[in-house]
Amino acid sequence: MSDAIENVTTKSEVEAIVKERLDVDLEEQRQVGAEQVKQRKQSVREMGGTIARDGSVSFAESGTKEGLGLARFAMTVAAAEKLNKPVIEVAKSWATRGVLGRTVKSAEHIVASLESAEQKALSESIGEDGGFLVPEEMAREIIPLLRATAVVRGSGVRQMPMPSGNFNQNFGNSPSEANYVGELAYIPPSQPSFGQLSLNAKKLAALVPISNDLLRDAVPEFEPYVRDDIMQVMGLREDLAFLRGVGSEFAPKGMRFIAENVVAATDDGGSVTVATVTNDLCAALETLETSEIPGTRLCWFMSPRSKYYLMCQRGADDQFIWRDEMLRGTLMGVPFRTTTQIPNNLGGGTESEIYLADCAELMIGDSLAMTMDAFPGGAYQSTAGGTIRAGISTDETILRALARHDFGARQRGKEVYVIDQVDWFN
Repeated sequence: MSDAIENVTTKSEVEAIVKERLDVDLEEQRQVGAEQVKQRKQSVREMGGTIARDGSVSFAESGTKEGLGLARFAMTVAAAEKLNKPVIEVAKSWATRGVLGRTVKSAEHIVASLESAEQKALSESIGEDGGFLVPEEMAREIIPLLRATAVVRGSGVRQMPMPSGNFNQNFGNSPSEANYVGELAYIPPSQPSFGQLSLNAKKLAALVPISNDLLRDAVPEFEPYVRDDIMQVMGLREDLAFLRGVGSEFAPKGMRFIAENVVAATDDGGSVTVATVTNDLCAALETLETSEIPGTRLCWFMSPRSKYYLMCQRGADDQFIWRDEMLRGTLMGVPFRTTTQIPNNLGGGTESEIYLADCAELMIGDSLAMTMDAFPGGAYQSTAGGTIRAGISTDETILRALARHDFGARQRGKEVYVIDQVDWFN
């Protein structure tokens, strides 16, 4: 523009050139701004949101709402650690920005819960393992979510709260007796014996990596992802414990080691037949029924491999034997559940297990004392014995959730039958 001005002699010519340049600059800025607005609208639409005339953004609630409070709490704790700020300060900041829930009431609820925890004595607001205690009303949300995610919980196992971390229930080891007697005859005394089922909360630790981009942007649409990740990690691990846990001072004992009957599948010389499979399944059903187990909530548990083997079996007429029934969710009239937590590499490396249990006689005790903590750039193992990943390299903050529960059987193992050494596969 300076060259153009050097070639003019009058004030009006200079003013015309300056106006022309300003108009060009304003048009370029308008185009850049329009493109930014277009990109923003596209991003909001991709996340299911809308932009009002005043420029405000809103999102429609979608999917399951339960557990979103827990997810918001977790994100707040993780972000506070990442930003090196007090949790309550981050919560209040996010509330004013509309991050902590899409309604004022939801945001105020999260902030009020954190303020309540902050006002308590340090020994009360911080869990015994560190981290913030999750408000009880939020912790309660995980139970129905785990029931939908975890196989054992979803099968109808009884679930009992353990506010103090312990639960005891008496049971009869041997029943009372009744006899027919004659007139004035001696009535034999009955001497029933009793035992006690004791559940003591065991600590389950779940590590959930969270992208730091999520924490920086604090987009509400990420809440279901955080919630679902927590539920999936906890659900898979507790399934493994409730099914195959050997039991210890720190971990629950599962069905496999509670079961009174652990019976090897029929030895068919390596050639599995429909007849031997049918006999093994019927033996499990008969054993539980003759053990005087109520049988009000029977359920099979098996690996996906076992499920698809059974679904693919055909009879002499080339018709599927169990497929149609299994597509309706039952096997021999009993509901079944599948899980990868029952392995297929047992025994010689190709064996699995199938469980039959009366879930009404099994019990999970849940303590609602759940804690959350976060470790920016923390390291974690991707799998048991697997690769160590560093959050500082992957730009992640590691969220640690601690829950407490235990597992037990009211009938001391008579309610569980395990078909062992299952070598059924296609």
